[in-house]
Amino acid sequence: MVRPTPKRSALSGSPTAPPAPPAPERAAPPAPESAAAEPATAQPKPTPAPAPERPAPRKSTPARASTAPAATPASDGARWTTFEAKTSRLRPDQRTQLTEVARRLTAAKAGAGERITDNTLIRVAVDLLLTRQNELAGTTEQELRTSMGIDFRTS
Repeated sequence: MVRPTPKRSALSGSPTAPPAPPAPERAAPPAPESAAAEPATAQPKPTPAPAPERPAPRKSTPARASTAPAATPASDGARWTTFEAKTSRLRPDQRTQLTEVARRLTAAKAGAGERITDNTLIRVAVDLLLTRQNELAGTTEQELRTSMGIDFRTS
């Protein structure tokens, strides 16, 4: 039995496939009942505005020693909004004691004054360290503690 040779394209010489059958037409989905009740001149609903983009994360700046006074309160009174974030690694015992001290001081003030938080105490500790920075000496954390008169063993 002899097979017929496929038809070749006049330009490329490659076999051509028979044309694909046309795609069946799809029926439009039925209109919802509420759409049928609307007049034909109804305007399409406006698309919501895109959500505003979040600002890019700030690049950290090198720490600088400064004896500048504490930040002034913002116009709405939220001082913390004027501070820059700085991440610090604390030992579990430091974190626990820091929280306990903040709670004790908050309870003692009986609602007077500003809120005292762990971050408040960390800022005070940093200010104390910076005012005594000339006393710092050493090449390890323990040596730095000793130079400041802190007798603490991490054993």
